[in-house]
Amino acid sequence: MKLPLCPICASSLEERAVAPCFDCGHSPSELEEFERGEHEYHVFSIWGHELVLCDFCDADFGSYHPDYFGLPAGPHPDYPLQLIQKVEQPSLAKDFYCPNCKHRLAFLIFLSKVRAKINCDMPPDLRGIEFDWFSLDSEGNIALFATAGEGFYSDSVANNHIQHTAISENILTPHLGTANIWEDYAAIGLYVFDWALPGGPYKKVASPKITANPWLFENISAIHDIPRFPRSFHDTCTISSWP
Repeated sequence: MKLPLCPICASSLEERAVAPCFDCGHSPSELEEFERGEHEYHVFSIWGHELVLCDFCDADFGSYHPDYFGLPAGPHPDYPLQLIQKVEQPSLAKDFYCPNCKHRLAFLIFLSKVRAKINCDMPPDLRGIEFDWFSLDSEGNIALFATAGEGFYSDSVANNHIQHTAISENILTPHLGTANIWEDYAAIGLYVFDWALPGGPYKKVASPKITANPWLFENISAIHDIPRFPRSFHDTCTISSWP
């Protein structure tokens, strides 16, 4: 029989006896503790996938660094483990083990699925890419924000950047490539905030000359989860952080 490869590192796997816990069930000490009846086992769900943990690994699950699961690096979060049920009749079984990753196959399959899901759920990384995004203020005015490849933006903008970009690219800008480009946006009823390089903040570089036409307002307002500025763009000169 051809042995499977590790879904994480593609190394060859070895077969061994395992206790029910996905995390430590491959460990010889866990097998001994299982025989002595020292642990209870529960089925949990997290990030849309299930795994079995002993009561020790359940309590210790928070020791994993977030980037191990594909999350942004940072302080250890409170992982959203959801209890499904207790394993009423736990038993030993056979599974494969990766000497390189030092985990049994059941855990490695769980890990690969979780990383894939988190990767799909993460907002796209637009750092270093020049793009424009839109916002509405407390008075219903529209502003265009030009990131200059560095300016901040919310997760909602990242998740819906295609909508923002589609509208931006359909605005006529006869002064593209010149210092007067901001007047093109002001001429159709937009405030413009341009990111000041390096380090910001967004500075207001143009104010609308007319009221934005209904078509433009309707399309920008229809952007999913469009950012809302809680004050007036008219009274705001710089924006160094999002309220």
